[in-house]
Formats: sequence, structure tokens, C-alpha cells
Amino acid sequence: MENLNKMDNPEFYDARMKLEAIHQDIKRLMEKSNQEYLDLMLSNLKKDILNSVSVYISDDIENDLEQNMVNPCKMRETCKEKFNGFLQNNSKLIKQENMFPKKL
Repeated sequence: MENLNKMDNPEFYDARMKLEAIHQDIKRLMEKSNQEYLDLMLSNLKKDILNSVSVYISDDIENDLEQNMVNPCKMRETCKEKFNGFLQNNSKLIKQENMFPKKL
């Protein structure tokens, strides 16, 4: 029993090293899973915000065009239709993951 209590015992040293390695592995795993969880939460938050902004914009397009376009104009309906399509497409672009181009 005396040999088990000594720090210079190779078996004790190996077990201690193995426990330390396991502890470090668990610590790295916890840090990685915490980072992955944070990344997932941020991604979901980003999607929710962009979706809300897109819906808000889409809902206001028709009303804003109606209020702000010149009224006595024979091209009013044609222009309104074109602007509506253009603005609806832009509101969909907001939802895209890579909204801004990468710098070269």
C-alpha cells in the first residue's frame, strides 16, 4: 500500500495524466458546444429580424406607393405595378444569407 501513496509511482502518474487529459477534453467539448449554441442562437436571431424587416417592408409597399405617386398620370398603374415588383424583389433580398458582397 505504501507504493500507491507515493507521487513518483508510475501508475499514479499515468492515471493522473489520463484524468487531466479527460478533463481537458471535456472542457474543450463544453467550450465548443457553447460556441455552437451561441452561433445557432445568433443565426436564428438574425433570420427572425431579417424576416420581420422584410414582412414590414412588404406590407408597406402598396400603401406607400399609393400615397406617394403622382395622381393625374396615365402611366400611374403601370409604374405602380413595376415599382411594386421591384420593391417586393428587394424586400426578398433582405432575407438572403449573403446580403452584402465580400470584399476582394
